[in-house]
Formats: sequence, structure tokens, C-alpha cells
Amino acid sequence: MEKWTKISWEEAEETTDIVRAAHCAFWCKPETKTLRDTPIKALLMMQLRFDGLLGFPGGLIDAGENILEGLNRELREEMALDNGETVS
Repeated sequence: MEKWTKISWEEAEETTDIVRAAHCAFWCKPETKTLRDTPIKALLMMQLRFDGLLGFPGGLIDAGENILEGLNRELREEMALDNGETVS
């Protein structure tokens, strides 16, 4: 079994010999109820992945991209988010 090592944001940005990925969770706390008048605690956006499972939008970071650039590119590709709406 592989061991995971926690690293800082700065270390993640500087490391080039690993495959990096970034994903983003979108959620909201609505004030509406279901059809049966049950309160909704939260809504979480997930999407169907390439392998048929559900997952959060995002993906692999390309060479030369920092983590935020890669995440924003993935969000544009997968969800058509405008640059003005992306993560910063």
C-alpha cells in the first residue's frame, strides 16, 4: 500500500516530477423543499465521468500550468464556465 505525504500548496506548485490533478466541488444551501415538503440540506454538483462513475469537475494539470490555471481550464472544458466565473 502506498503512503501519502501531505505537502504545502507551494511544494505542489514547485514539484514537476509528479502527475497533478485538481477538482472542484460546487454546492449550495437552498431555501426550498422537496415535493414532499422535506427540507433540502444542500445541493452538490457532480458529473458523470469518463469511466461511468460520478465525480467532481476537474482533471489533470498539463505541463507548464499551475494548479489554478489547470483547474480553470478543466472547468471551462467540462462546464463551459466563463473566465470571470472561475476559481481564483
